[in-house]
Amino acid sequence: MTEEIFEKADAIMDQAVETAGELLSDKPRVAEVILKQLLKVDPEHLSGLQLLGLCKHRMGQNSEAVEIIQTALDLDPTCADNWNNIGLSYGGLDNYHRAIDCLEKAIELKPEQYLFLNNIALQYRHIGEHERAVEALEKALSLEEVPQVMINLGSVYGEMNDLEKSQKTFERAIEISPNYAAAHVDLAMNFFLQGEWKAGHNEYEWRFDYYPQMSHYKNAYDMNKRWNGKVPLKDKRILIYCEQGSGDAIQFVRNVSQLKDMGAYVMLHCAESLNAVLAPFVDQIINKNIVTGEGDEFPEYDYQCAIMSLPHLLDNIEISGKPYIKAPTDKFREHLAKEYGNSFNIGIAWAGSPAHPRDKSRSIPLKHFQPLQEVDNVQLFSLQMDVRKREYGLVHFPTKQDEQGKMTQLSNFQAEKNVVDYCEGCEDMNLVDLTSMIQNFEDTSTILAGLDLVICCDTALLHLAGAMGVPAWGVLAYNPDWRWEIEGDTSIWYDSVRLFRQTERDNWEEVFGRVKEALNEELLARKA
Repeated sequence: MTEEIFEKADAIMDQAVETAGELLSDKPRVAEVILKQLLKVDPEHLSGLQLLGLCKHRMGQNSEAVEIIQTALDLDPTCADNWNNIGLSYGGLDNYHRAIDCLEKAIELKPEQYLFLNNIALQYRHIGEHERAVEALEKALSLEEVPQVMINLGSVYGEMNDLEKSQKTFERAIEISPNYAAAHVDLAMNFFLQGEWKAGHNEYEWRFDYYPQMSHYKNAYDMNKRWNGKVPLKDKRILIYCEQGSGDAIQFVRNVSQLKDMGAYVMLHCAESLNAVLAPFVDQIINKNIVTGEGDEFPEYDYQCAIMSLPHLLDNIEISGKPYIKAPTDKFREHLAKEYGNSFNIGIAWAGSPAHPRDKSRSIPLKHFQPLQEVDNVQLFSLQMDVRKREYGLVHFPTKQDEQGKMTQLSNFQAEKNVVDYCEGCEDMNLVDLTSMIQNFEDTSTILAGLDLVICCDTALLHLAGAMGVPAWGVLAYNPDWRWEIEGDTSIWYDSVRLFRQTERDNWEEVFGRVKEALNEELLARKA
């Protein structure tokens, strides 16, 4: 009888583990509840500890994950999966060297597991050891050609600025899995960086099946009315929506005029802060929060289209760098002439939107701008709207891919955070803060029209200055955003923009040494 009871108890616990495993991806919090109840009954249940640790890691609670998985390893140090999982958890805590140690143990125990090699490569990538990452990923692919591993390899090649190898790797992933959206989007970025705009925009259409946030747009607009670029637009009403950041809207609004030339009535759905600068390009502006439903009701329309699809649909690859946005007034220049008439006036911004997936690499500690104050006759003006400390998650919000290659975001994971204060150590900088004058991009454009120069990171301000023809210097990370291409100090998009690129990853000091030198040359030329 006792033996029968134990068998039933074991069966119940096995069922609990199986159920928790099934819920782990989509409902990790429910899985967590089940596993905690299981471990109350049997605190040394190895499968339960393993799954709970993995659950914590998936939710971004990596400190707890390490503690739980370590308990499992103390009970059984021969479990390769647990060495892998604890390695990933250490990686989630930015302890990449410890993560590598653990993953090496997992590989030692199970050398034929390609996933462990993939995971250790990601840690090497984090610490900048790209050659070792490539070696691990190539070994993983020799065991099994998995498209996800291939795009990881392609991304590492991309970070090494070896776009030829990167492209071949993404193309191989697509050859194996033609509907793998992530590979198509990564290939698009590769083409863009090479200046292959037509090929890039063609591949970039896969973003609708890749970026989780695109599901909001699919729900907001009638997908049966999606314009295909071929149907005539004469006397038709077309709704264009700004799908991503403000900089993207400013950059691609230039294409909207072609729709009007085709006889369309053009409506633009954008953020309210963009209304004034984008209104001249369209017949009607719409402001609506598609997540909360607040704002304007969508008017009747015949077709709808994402603004960043226009170059693909219009086959518009002839890019002009000429200005196309005007400030409403030049009165701010008169103000500066009265207050700062004897100085060379430079507007600066050092950080972009914290919501941007690469904000941490593109944003710049303000201290690197300090040497510019040493240049004779220079006055710096702050255009930085958000000066708060930034919190960055140490793990990405998890996604999963279905059989068609579509990526969807899983439940709301709470990632652990690290905090960056980009203004640290700059309390004594001689900055004139203009942000109290800025409520929207129209205000920003008025200010830009009065400045002698803008120096900033890769953010919407750089796009606006370029679109206005205002002299602007963009300071870019070693791996730049796709629109700035991989090399060169000019931009095909904006004639007035000059680019200063990191020649060494994370080395802003060297870049600003060149910026300062260029600034001295600029002022000497003006005196000549």
